[in-house]
Amino acid sequence: MRRYLCLAVVLLLVLSPLLSGCSDDSKQSKRTAGEKASSPGPRKHNDGVRCDRFEVKAIMKGESVELVLDTDLPDDAAVMLSAHRTYREKGNNPNYLIDYFSKKLRVGDLRHAFSIPVGDKKAIARFEAKRDKFATIGMAGEIESISDYIDVHLVVPVGQPNPAFGRRNENLRGKMVKAGKSGLRVVEWEKRFLSPLARRPSMQATLADPQRLTPGASYRLSARTPLMPEFEPADAMAAIGKMKHVPGGGTIMVRSMRQRGHALKTPWYQVQAKDAQGRAIAEGWVNSIALIGQRVQIVRPKPVPPETPARSEQAAQRKLRLAQTYTSAGMKEKAKTILEEVVREYPETRAANKARELLKSLQN
Repeated sequence: MRRYLCLAVVLLLVLSPLLSGCSDDSKQSKRTAGEKASSPGPRKHNDGVRCDRFEVKAIMKGESVELVLDTDLPDDAAVMLSAHRTYREKGNNPNYLIDYFSKKLRVGDLRHAFSIPVGDKKAIARFEAKRDKFATIGMAGEIESISDYIDVHLVVPVGQPNPAFGRRNENLRGKMVKAGKSGLRVVEWEKRFLSPLARRPSMQATLADPQRLTPGASYRLSARTPLMPEFEPADAMAAIGKMKHVPGGGTIMVRSMRQRGHALKTPWYQVQAKDAQGRAIAEGWVNSIALIGQRVQIVRPKPVPPETPARSEQAAQRKLRLAQTYTSAGMKEKAKTILEEVVREYPETRAANKARELLKSLQN
């Protein structure tokens, strides 16, 4: 019996440190788990962003608008800056835009003077590029009016790179913040500058829609184009054998237009073709499908009827109104230039008589 008691004591002495170590490990494990549960975790951007000041100083300097932004928004806040002029086409109600500038910037970019070019040359070039783009798809229109004002717009949009703004700017707060019906929260500023165009952009497109070439007009093609000997030949293989080509850079003068009777009604043009050096190739037929994807440049538009007294009066009156706008804005030198054009180009019109009177008053 004594021997068993001695053995039990020995086993207890041997196992005691091991049991104590397991207990300590269990306590350490519980303590670590507790620390993890009580740790705050990654910090969330729920403090938001405030905008109580959004002041823009903007002035017109020659052919540019210069602006500086004073705001309590952070430098990394994104802003959209744009400048445009509007125009209206005959028969269309909406106003269309001529863009001078449109770019996504940061607030930090505008804390010092930032310049936007708004010269007439740039506006007219952009308008004419837009005109040609729409002309190639048959959507060219005639200008009814062009705004005398340039609109500059600055906005703090949604989709900010700084997560503190929240989704759709939901954390953006402050006196300058506007919340729309859709729930979007933005900050906006805009201003108009009086700056009439010195000349009206040309409505005559330089590119044409391949599906709407005009009989009597001439066009320059940008790629090699098949020239068929006849329209709807009875022997297609024989016609292909006689087919010629108008080289890239060559021209065609459209004599007439016909369409096939099937549902697509693809236009075919009877043309007089020349190469890039102006040497005659042949007369023949060009399928409009062969012109798709090309730059079909207008070399000589269809002859326009001679100027009538009514048209002269309308053109002179448009220039006279422009000169009067310049006069009201204190831009006398520009007004004089336009008035002199009216007198020189339309001397027999009522507008020219009025222009002479205005010139005398400006000189006095």
